[in-house]
Amino acid sequence: MYHLETRIEINASAERVWSLLTDFPAYPQCNPFIRSIEGKAVVGQPPTVFILASGLPWHAIPPHGARRRAQRELRWSC
Repeated sequence: MYHLETRIEINASAERVWSLLTDFPAYPQCNPFIRSIEGKAVVGQPPTVFILASGLPWHAIPPHGARRRAQRELRWSC
């Protein structure tokens, strides 16, 4: 299993960053591989991510191991 972790300092309020992080309908605008995300940022009910890789049909990635702390952390594994 791979683990990717990154950190960045953002000059914005936690509320603003959280609102952008959980704006799942906007994800396809900044990531061409993500076609849609269904669900909400809720512990125990992680969203399903639909991706489109070059030359392949859409794939639904069912996540697991969701973790959420409001305005602090949003994490799930695929």
